[in-house]
Amino acid sequence: MPVVHVMVVMTLFVGYFILYGPEKNDLGKQGLATLFSFSNINFWLSAGNYWGAQAENSALLHTWSLSVEEQFYLFFPLITITLLKFNKKYLSFAVFLLTIGSLLLFIYGSQNHQVAPF
Repeated sequence: MPVVHVMVVMTLFVGYFILYGPEKNDLGKQGLATLFSFSNINFWLSAGNYWGAQAENSALLHTWSLSVEEQFYLFFPLITITLLKFNKKYLSFAVFLLTIGSLLLFIYGSQNHQVAPF
């Protein structure tokens, strides 16, 4: 994370001098989203498409994958700890159900909302 913070600060610093108006504001929002690990959601909501014209010019587009990774490392242990508190013997079954649910959600999303599952 320290390297990401340095990269975001340097990108914001350089962007301050070379960008104008709305592009500068967008970069600030993208920087905050990156620092708080929700840039994947930010790009999906703001650009609508990771490969769209608006996203193509973003200096922080590559941070979406870091956000996905960080969300996993935050939520998976919380879910596991919560499941362990309730009943240890059902942990494997619950993880299996979550995996199947994730797969079904992906299949549904890829049919009905092609950009969102990515």
